Amino acid sequence: MKRREMEKDLPLPLYYKLRESIREKILKGEYPPGSKIPSEQELAQKYKVSRMTVIRAINDLVQEGLLYRKQGKGTFVSIPQVQQRLGKLTNFTQDMLSRNLKPDSIILNLELISPSFLIQEKLKINEGTKVWKLERLRLADESPMGLQTAYLPSDIFLYIDKEELGNGSLYEYLKKKYGIVFKRAEETYWVRMPNSYEAEKLKIGKNNPIFYVQRITFLTDEKPGEFVESILRGDRYQLYVELTT
Repeated sequence: MKRREMEKDLPLPLYYKLRESIREKILKGEYPPGSKIPSEQELAQKYKVSRMTVIRAINDLVQEGLLYRKQGKGTFVSIPQVQQRLGKLTNFTQDMLSRNLKPDSIILNLELISPSFLIQEKLKINEGTKVWKLERLRLADESPMGLQTAYLPSDIFLYIDKEELGNGSLYEYLKKKYGIVFKRAEETYWVRMPNSYEAEKLKIGKNNPIFYVQRITFLTDEKPGEFVESILRGDRYQLYVELTT
């Protein structure tokens, strides 16, 4: 759409028309998620508008979350966020499949450890009881989404086989191997900056905020069966809560 075409319709500001033109290209897939859009100078020349008009249009789309800037590299189309609906117990695999995303996991560490006092308290286990520590990188469509470290008491889960678990759902694996189903969970969310290790694994900058989540998952007898620490990319997740009177 050239400047003359934009002007012949409604008497709307040029930045508004340019913004909607860019939005339309994003929604139609002409600018796919993760791709770099033309530079401010290129857009100004293409649409025959001032650079300030381009900047204002792009700023609006950045604030909406449709675009994001990388310093020194340009402006890119955001990858759609995953809406995390609070109030329902699901697992990562279910969440991603329900959004037509391909879930995957990379096991970074699996070992039997002596838990810290915090983990003992969360799992309500006796001193001396060891736990399985399972650290995984969670991906959707091959893009890092989060880091999850699960702690499972060894008096309930005697053995966890790395090869059998593979990149599948932990909950499905435990259900199949032990016949155990989790009933409910309690989660607490914080927002903070990632440390160097987290930023490297999630492929984000150290100034990109993340969600830090603690989850205690309960068995049908209300005994804690899992304690999880999750690091979720703030640019890939949004929280959704439905409130009723």
